[in-house]
Amino acid sequence: MKTCARIKNQTTVPMIVAAIVLIVMQSMAFAQSADTDTLSKIRKSGVVVVGHRTSSVPFSYLPGTSSAPMGYSISICERVVDALRASLRLPGIRIQYQPVSPENRVSLVTNRRIDMECGSTTDTEAMRKDVDFSATIFAAATRVVVPRGAHIKSMRDLNGRKVAVTHGTANEQVLEQFSRNHKLAIELVRGNDHDGSFSTLRLGTADAVAMDDVFLIGMINDAGNQGRYEFLDETLSSEPYGIMIHKDDPAFKKVVDRTINEMIDQGVMAKLYLQWFRSPIPPKRVNLGLPFTEEMAKVLKLLPR
Repeated sequence: MKTCARIKNQTTVPMIVAAIVLIVMQSMAFAQSADTDTLSKIRKSGVVVVGHRTSSVPFSYLPGTSSAPMGYSISICERVVDALRASLRLPGIRIQYQPVSPENRVSLVTNRRIDMECGSTTDTEAMRKDVDFSATIFAAATRVVVPRGAHIKSMRDLNGRKVAVTHGTANEQVLEQFSRNHKLAIELVRGNDHDGSFSTLRLGTADAVAMDDVFLIGMINDAGNQGRYEFLDETLSSEPYGIMIHKDDPAFKKVVDRTINEMIDQGVMAKLYLQWFRSPIPPKRVNLGLPFTEEMAKVLKLLPR
């Protein structure tokens, strides 16, 4: 009898330990799943944390020091939050805005400090290793602007010259690659934001600036010096923009994509384009006058994809 009891105790203890370990692992897996489920997090907190840029006119910017962010991308994200309120049946969901920069925007998404980044981020394969993107909301192109009369007529004329780019952007990577591929000794002058990058050209500390065409058009118009600058003919890359979201979160992505596709199908996105790219915008009432490019017309379903 004592032998049987000893055998019984010896088999019971490991089984109990194994059961406890299994319960702990299941609890950790459940907690991890809850942490990575954006909809559950929003349902619990009643808050959507929206990352925004401070000077990416007209996508996501601050019109004043004490103002809330506004812009084309912000308008889209506000519609997404409306859809979240409806789908979760929580009309009291509010937006908490968090400023981001090209340097920290990816880490803020991967660390789940923000739920979606509503700015001017290019959807690339490299970025998709860490984050995911919504359906395309805009199509831009990397272009280069130089001072008029500087005798710079092509990218090859930039050999041995300084070109300003914004650090942490796709434009920086594109220009680095172009310089290597064509064996050009282009010196990159890296700015912290688009305003800073363009200022280096305006102040004469750079010979050119490489940026998405939409930003360059806006900054030239905003400076009121349209005659001082000109575009080089080359287009270095196509830049599809999307709303940056957490990776491997299909339920949240489904809400975001459905909202964007409905906005496109209903013509809402085209109206936002007219509002932010072809009409006077705050705070200086500048009209970018950006035409409907073929790429953008396809995004908005104004032309067959």
